[in-house]
Amino acid sequence: MKGGILLLVMVSLFAVGGCKKPAEGTTYVPPPTPTVVKKGKMRIANNGYNALNVYVNGIFEKRVPGGTYIMKEVVPGSYSIKGVQAEGYYDKPLTVGTTVTVVSEGLVLVNF
Repeated sequence: MKGGILLLVMVSLFAVGGCKKPAEGTTYVPPPTPTVVKKGKMRIANNGYNALNVYVNGIFEKRVPGGTYIMKEVVPGSYSIKGVQAEGYYDKPLTVGTTVTVVSEGLVLVNF
């Protein structure tokens, strides 16, 4: 019986003393909620006959056969797109490029 009363007293003290109260003159400020960035899309099309190696911001993305396209989901911002002819050239490959700006939930069409 004494053990049960002692346990009850300890639980009561924990419940009362376990919760920290804000200091006098301060207010509770909740932590900021994380911002969710909604992505946009780029459709990069190769309208020629020969394959192109496609680079986005200087990083190789994919080889795109003639008459096809690729879709890329990206965060909003400015991107440099370059296509370098991968086959069917004699001396030097054809290089084409552009800069595009992608907005949140937007679609940018890039045609080479």
